[in-house]
Amino acid sequence: MEHSNKRLSISTQQMLLILAFAQAPLSSFVSGVLYHIPIISSFSSYVYPAILIMLVGLNAKAIVKRIRASDFIWLLLLFLAILLSYLFNPNNQPYIVDAMPELFGQIIPFFVFGLFWDSDEKMFDYIYYTSCIAIIVNIFYFVFFTAARGDLNYSMSTAYAILPSTMVCTWYFIKEKRKQAIICTVIGCAMLLFLGTRGPVVIQICYIVVLLWRQANLKKRILLLLIGALLIYFVVFSDVYQSLLLQLSIFARSRGMSARLFDILGRGEMFSYTSGRDQFYEIVRNMIRERPFLGYGIYGERPFLGDAAHRIWLEIWSHYGVIIGTFLMLAMVYTIYKGIKSAPNDKMRQFIMLWAIHLGIRGIFGSDYLSYYSALLFGLCINSIRDYKPFKQYIKIL
Repeated sequence: MEHSNKRLSISTQQMLLILAFAQAPLSSFVSGVLYHIPIISSFSSYVYPAILIMLVGLNAKAIVKRIRASDFIWLLLLFLAILLSYLFNPNNQPYIVDAMPELFGQIIPFFVFGLFWDSDEKMFDYIYYTSCIAIIVNIFYFVFFTAARGDLNYSMSTAYAILPSTMVCTWYFIKEKRKQAIICTVIGCAMLLFLGTRGPVVIQICYIVVLLWRQANLKKRILLLLIGALLIYFVVFSDVYQSLLLQLSIFARSRGMSARLFDILGRGEMFSYTSGRDQFYEIVRNMIRERPFLGYGIYGERPFLGDAAHRIWLEIWSHYGVIIGTFLMLAMVYTIYKGIKSAPNDKMRQFIMLWAIHLGIRGIFGSDYLSYYSALLFGLCINSIRDYKPFKQYIKIL
């Protein structure tokens, strides 16, 4: 009974999994239906945040019993940063107002969910099943609706939406030996390739490498290094690689899909291609030089760019200044490290690592540290740290 008082209800955690891993097709469908209803159409974008807030409210009793003063400190600091940014940086105000549904309707609820997440290993099987369903729903949606209209083209948001589900299926294939997971992994990886976005593909490759490396003994690790060397040789020196990319590019275009990624790889610009963002980087660097200590507040780069900084370190430095921003990034890295080390079981550790790799690499390609997945990640890390036995003993001594 004590366990149920400390954690979120099972039904809430299952609903959370659906919202976190299948939100793209579901929320898009619901919003699309509501958009065509008079009066309600004006509020269609608030449906998803409203459901999350409702789930927090339904579990208020469990949350109040488990929450600590330090949890409020993190939330109060976020509120304070938003308030000060709004009051002292008038140019930021439109961007802060536009982001309110995400800031208060997704980030805070997902942080709370991560904070009170039940690390019972059975719960992670629900994650796997939900991820499989999300991938199947996505592939049917795009084959029968999007592709039928000839619109299955470059889509960064869709690629990042299906990425967590693809990573979970990969985890369950490599780590848990679920043979059925290979089907969803292959489908997910194929969708990532043909949606034309580099970031999700790099994240998925890095995650596969980390999983294989952690699973392997010394001999297998040597074998992995040799395979890696052969792949590098194949990419750099083989004409077959260029021919393969050309055929994939032709195939993608003939089916109305994005050939952008294959074109970038064919030019050898996987990491050097900036999509014109190098101008953004230079503008933000100049902004930081002009105000290195105070920064420009939350979303402070957007009045200058009309967009995000697309580099997580530039984004944080422009928001908080170099000193506070550097301290914040070090605190983030330390919290993730301690969260992984303190995880109560291997599945919880894998779950934290999944989101850590997602946030870390996406920070290189697209920044956005204020997001539901970063909030969930840090909630999970703090959850693991506070339940770590040596930490509990230390608290008792104090």
